[in-house]
Amino acid sequence: MGNLKKIVKLLFSRMFLVALFVIIQVVISVYFLSIWQNQYIYFQVIATVISIIIFVTIVNKHTNLEQKIVWIFLMLIFPLLGTLLYLLFYLTSPRKKVAKRYMECDVKTSANAFNYKKEIEDISGEYLGQYKYLEKMSSLNTYKNTNCYYLKDGMEFYKELLKELKNAKKFIFMEYFIINEGAMWNSILDVLREKVKDGVEVKFIYDDLGSVNYVKGNYYRKLRSYGIQCVKFNPMMPLVSAYHNNRDHRKLTIIDGVIGFTGGINLSDEYINITHPYGYWKDNAIKLVGEAVNNLSILFLQNYGYASHKKMDFSKYLVKDNPLNIISDEIVFPYGTGPNTHYYENFSIDVFLNLINQAKKYIDISTPYLIIDNSMKNALIRAASKGVKIRILIPSKPDKKAIYAFTRSTAHELSLFGIEIYTFTPGFNHAKYILVDDEISIVGTTNFDFRSLLHHFECGVLIYNSSCIKDIDQNFEQDFANSKMMSSNELQTNVFLRVIISFLKVFQSLL
Repeated sequence: MGNLKKIVKLLFSRMFLVALFVIIQVVISVYFLSIWQNQYIYFQVIATVISIIIFVTIVNKHTNLEQKIVWIFLMLIFPLLGTLLYLLFYLTSPRKKVAKRYMECDVKTSANAFNYKKEIEDISGEYLGQYKYLEKMSSLNTYKNTNCYYLKDGMEFYKELLKELKNAKKFIFMEYFIINEGAMWNSILDVLREKVKDGVEVKFIYDDLGSVNYVKGNYYRKLRSYGIQCVKFNPMMPLVSAYHNNRDHRKLTIIDGVIGFTGGINLSDEYINITHPYGYWKDNAIKLVGEAVNNLSILFLQNYGYASHKKMDFSKYLVKDNPLNIISDEIVFPYGTGPNTHYYENFSIDVFLNLINQAKKYIDISTPYLIIDNSMKNALIRAASKGVKIRILIPSKPDKKAIYAFTRSTAHELSLFGIEIYTFTPGFNHAKYILVDDEISIVGTTNFDFRSLLHHFECGVLIYNSSCIKDIDQNFEQDFANSKMMSSNELQTNVFLRVIISFLKVFQSLL
């Protein structure tokens, strides 16, 4: 009876209906195109010319190799379907004008950042290139005068978040992939409602697809009725569109422009272990206090302006002249990444590659999913071959069994080159962070998979010369102590599953 209810609920869910309409559109389009192609010779000639042009375009396109393979494979095996799908995705994806408008912001209003350039060059040494790369690619700034606090689990984050929300005086920005009614979200919403009554400006973004199974399609109207300026990111539509592929996976809170949070934690009870769908839920976050929060404010306002179709006044929300009088030599760079339709260069992979290639002693990585391209796989193998100790922490209990099969396949491949793979024994590891040589770290929302690295809007914080590096290191050691190191034999799946995964790897850039 319980399974029947689940099936009925699924059949009448918004996600199922949208997916059904999309499939119907594709089937109808292919049907009519095949008829026209068979009946009209000139149409067949035109279709062939278009396919050749698209094929050449894909080969020359500045994008990930694995993405090219998917489209080339589809066009070779299913010429009509592959061409049609590519055209539908290409024609419905944002063009350069949209990308330019998305990236527009007056970053000069955070002028103090540029006063740090000489000091940063003196401090960051060999890691200077990473900061310069981020500055150039993101148009954001490197900051000092900021304190970083590492939050090792969902409950620690939740308590700090509630405390700071209650102290808000001017504005609150929140951006989350998932909101789910329950103890966590309801208590946060109560605070937001009270703050609105106190005259605090509250802006909120949630991803429509990420929250589709938890809140109704018009939930944003409920939040607006409380005075919260709420928008859905990329609303789900029953149309074939590339927009569905680009989700807002960021988790951000900005308070008065001087306090910021980010990390892997969404606003749902499993993240603070009130519910336990996959055993103990391991997650993490980072809290920033100081001028570097300007970057988080810019990232939020970019997505809010994009989702609301409004031009945002960035200068209104960015702080100047170190308002909290924090004097700190911590080198902090909050940054955001996204699909190359919105960002001129998708640099998620490069940020991690730079750190991996610079490592001398060790690399610790935590991720719920491990589905990476050859460039990152080869970088890890090269580092291990040079004597760098690499440990990667993945879940022992998956939330998505099919994706977990790919994760174990990648983990098995890496383990053959001496890279240590650990599974988090208590349950599901959702934390996303990397630590290199006890010196530099990234904490954020990006998983080591194609979804995060190529398709989603993500964010992270690059930290150097910070006292919280020690906290990150201690937390890693604690997590590894609570995990099991897996041998290559233990990670290897059965022959049948290996064959299936080998074929499906053609499409792994879509996973």
